[in-house]
Amino acid sequence: MSLNILHLTDLHIDNTSETSGEYLRMGFYEKYLEGFCKTTKSKVDKIHALIITGDFIHIGNEKNFSHAKNIINF
Repeated sequence: MSLNILHLTDLHIDNTSETSGEYLRMGFYEKYLEGFCKTTKSKVDKIHALIITGDFIHIGNEKNFSHAKNIINF
């Protein structure tokens, strides 16, 4: 049996404003992640585990913790 693991690391969420160019910004991350998932699904039939590690936010900017949590939950 094979096990497919998707490992994402070092998201470094920095500028979450809707006008920033960051892919994981507020108002855009759902669209970005849906596209990412669609691309991934076309290459891998099933992902058995998702592991997210590393720096979730950039330079310890605590105001972005709740946004990082929203992204991970999504």
